[in-house]
Amino acid sequence: MKLRNQEKKLTAKEEALKKQSSILSDLKSQLEETKITLNCLKNERVNIADRNQTLSCSRLDYDDLKRRYETKENELREKNSQVASFERNNVILRERLCDKEKQLAEIEKIAIAREQKATQMRVEYDLLD
Repeated sequence: MKLRNQEKKLTAKEEALKKQSSILSDLKSQLEETKITLNCLKNERVNIADRNQTLSCSRLDYDDLKRRYETKENELREKNSQVASFERNNVILRERLCDKEKQLAEIEKIAIAREQKATQMRVEYDLLD
């Protein structure tokens, strides 16, 4: 009977040991899965950091492009203003040229009239001689 009791105790201890061994095996598997998950999360953190760095660089590039665009836009506005000024001056100069051409035509008429008068006076003078 003692032997049976000891066998029962031993069997119970063996079963408990098997259960603990099974639990230990499950815990080891869970630990491995946790390590794998942790490595994946670390890699993901590195990937996120890389993407953040890329995004920061992209933002800096965007800001730089935006500043350059605004600078070019201001330069274009200034050039357009200069062109408008040149066009206004061109209109004024054309009007002056037109006025000068009219004055020249009047002067030429007067010169022709004087030349004709001088020729007429020479002819009359020659007739008097």
